[in-house]
Amino acid sequence: MTNRKSSLVMDLQPGEALVLAGAMVQVVHKSGRVARLRVTAPVDLKIEKRRDGDLAEVVPRMAQSDHG
Repeated sequence: MTNRKSSLVMDLQPGEALVLAGAMVQVVHKSGRVARLRVTAPVDLKIEKRRDGDLAEVVPRMAQSDHG
């Protein structure tokens, strides 16, 4: 496993979605600076809410593999 990370900034409108390794994040509603998101993912996928200062500490569980 590698510690390489990448970043993507994307604008989404209500009704649009982003699909990440089997999980879908959909914008349900947006009001000002707050967006309500719906996450559809396998039940064994760990999902956490993080604040800006905590983002550097995130190690995506999806990137981890038991296959070598």
